[in-house]
Amino acid sequence: MAPNQGVLPTYTAGLYEKQNTSMVVSRGLGNSIIPQRIFNRPELVVVQLN
Repeated sequence: MAPNQGVLPTYTAGLYEKQNTSMVVSRGLGNSIIPQRIFNRPELVVVQLN
């Protein structure tokens, strides 16, 4: 479950590429309205651009 994305969101974590565009999605660090992270450990992503 993700805020504003419903029960099974399309983009949850990782690197996604489509039409010469890249998108990095992080699971994040905090909580929203529901203070539980079941099977979803916090994550901090470092992206290095060259």
